[in-house]
This record gives sequence, C-alpha cells and structure tokens, in this order.
Amino acid sequence: MRSVLPVWPIMLLIAVVIGSLYGGVATPTEIGAVGSLFALVIVVLLRRLNGGTFRGAMENTLRTYMMIMMIILGAMVFGYFMTYTQVTQDLVRAVTDSDLPPWAIMGLLLLVYLALGCFLDQIAILVLTVPLTFPIVSSLGFDGIWYGIVITKTVEIGLITPPLGLNVYVTSSVTGVKLSEAFRGVMPFLVMELVLLLILVLWPDLTLWLPSQMN
Repeated sequence: MRSVLPVWPIMLLIAVVIGSLYGGVATPTEIGAVGSLFALVIVVLLRRLNGGTFRGAMENTLRTYMMIMMIILGAMVFGYFMTYTQVTQDLVRAVTDSDLPPWAIMGLLLLVYLALGCFLDQIAILVLTVPLTFPIVSSLGFDGIWYGIVITKTVEIGLITPPLGLNVYVTSSVTGVKLSEAFRGVMPFLVMELVLLLILVLWPDLTLWLPSQMN
C-alpha cells in the first residue's frame, strides 16, 4: 500500500483521462487538453509548481512538439512525392491486378501497408490508398467494416516501426533514451502487434461481433 501512495496522482490522472474519454465527456482530440489541464491542477494542489518547473515543462513540451511537427512535415513532403510519382497507386494496382485468390491479395495488401507505414504518415497512407483498395476488397467479398479495422491497425503499427516510428521518437525524446535503444526495446511490442493483426485477419468475427450487435 505504501508503494502505491506516491503514485496516486498519476493513477488519478489516468482515471480522469480514461473516464472522460469513455464517458463521452471529451473526444479523443480534446482528451489531450483535458489531461494537461488536470495534470496542471494536480501539480498546483501539491504545491510543486514554481517558475523553474513551469518553464522547464514548457521547454520540453515545445521541443517535443517541434520534433513531432518536423517528422510529420517530412512525411507529408514524402507523401506528396509518392502522390506525384504515382508509386503508391501503382503498387496497390499491381497487387490487386495480380491473378491471385482473394486471401492472397489481402495478404499482399497488408504487406504493402506495413511497408508504407515505415516511411509515410498514417493519414497520408489512408488517403492515398483506401479509395483504390476499398472497392476492390469489397468486390472480393470481404466485409468493409472488417477491412477498415484491419487496415487502421496495420498502418498504426507504422507508429513503432523504423525509420519513421513517431511514437518511438516521442518516447526517446521524453525519456532521454537513445533512439536505437528505444527501437530495440519496442521490438517485442512490434511482434505482439503483428500477432494481433494476424489474429484479426484469421478470425474476422472478433472484429465484427460488436458492430453486429448494433442496430
């Protein structure tokens, strides 16, 4: 019990953030502001806020924010290049036009998305490819909701894969751990994400059960 007492502010912050999100109080976009505000309130109530700590927090926030923005900017520039050269569209079209059974085509598409996630921003990947792949996947008999969930999960894996693993860059910046060590440390989680993706592909009912219960 004594070991839990020092971390009660963090546990309370997690409870407020998760509760606000799943309780419908705030959207996923707004929840970051809610968490920041509540963290500030906790620090003030604990009387741990002074000019030095506030300035340090702002400097760290700006440093992390600018790092994220530069990564996203680079990904957007690369995305424009991919759009202009039609590389992404040609790659997807080559996969879908191949004389392969539906599940083989789906497997190739997932491999393409995993590869793109290593170099492109996730939003750019979805915007560039989904308008091309969704009609084809639907014509092959796959459920559209299942495809959306699987593709979203696939591109999110790119957040922890080198060289553009945005989450790994943020973690490295905040903790001070070397980027190479951070990428090595995330490898077990990457393996588990791939296993989870395989489970979602092999057993589509796991993703479709909840939507099937909605009227």
